[in-house]
Amino acid sequence: MLKKASGLLVISLLLALAGCGGGASKVDSGGVILEVGDFTQGLPIQVSASATTLPVIPTLTIHSILRDPTGTSSSLMDVTLDTLQVTFDRADRGTRVPPAYVVRSPGFVPSNGTLNILNEPVMGNTQLNSQPFLDLRTYGVDRETGGAFATFNCHLTYFGKTLSGKTVQSEPFSWTMEVLP
Repeated sequence: MLKKASGLLVISLLLALAGCGGGASKVDSGGVILEVGDFTQGLPIQVSASATTLPVIPTLTIHSILRDPTGTSSSLMDVTLDTLQVTFDRADRGTRVPPAYVVRSPGFVPSNGTLNILNEPVMGNTQLNSQPFLDLRTYGVDRETGGAFATFNCHLTYFGKTLSGKTVQSEPFSWTMEVLP
């Protein structure tokens, strides 16, 4: 009887450990969800490959929403932002995309509160000096597609930590941007 109980205990422990492995890489939200929105002055939906200034979002708001709206919040659920990432994929038939734009973007979002950010760049010089921007600027067309412009889906994500040390990231916010010569 003792052997049977020991065997069941070992099997139970193995099953429990096997179940834990899959969630180890998931983001623990620390009880809050970050949401990007409220673009009061619009998004950069059309930019020039020849522009001398970086495309920016003039005004955006990050909301910290309690995962359990009926629960209580604490200052340990406040989020310190540290990184902004914008990735790109083509919305047209092209395949060439600029590398991801990843920069430090410090900020503080109180739990169940908001943070307003002004003039947030969504690209840097590295992105503007990659293909198909170079083709559009130099030749007036995307030489891969033959098009007079390139269309990208842009995906913006913020990363940070709660004061309790839990990793938090916003759901990617996506929009479409057209790049002209």
